Amino acid sequence: MIYRPLVSSSMTREELFNVMASMLNTLKDGHVNLRSEFNISKYEAWFMDYPANLDRDLILYHYLGRTIRLQARCSTKKFEV
Repeated sequence: MIYRPLVSSSMTREELFNVMASMLNTLKDGHVNLRSEFNISKYEAWFMDYPANLDRDLILYHYLGRTIRLQARCSTKKFEV
């Protein structure tokens, strides 16, 4: 998409921010953020677009065993998986 035609001198700061945020989001880089005094834009889909890099069953059964203990401030609850 070409962004120059979307920018004009009559735009509000919010409108310009939205165009610039859209432009930066095409990079699909979670490290690129746009900040202003009224808004923050960041590409968060990078996290959701990638598969999980862990195997839940491997962690539960081989490292934690079948019993998981969740500890809160004053109590411990035991759950069977």
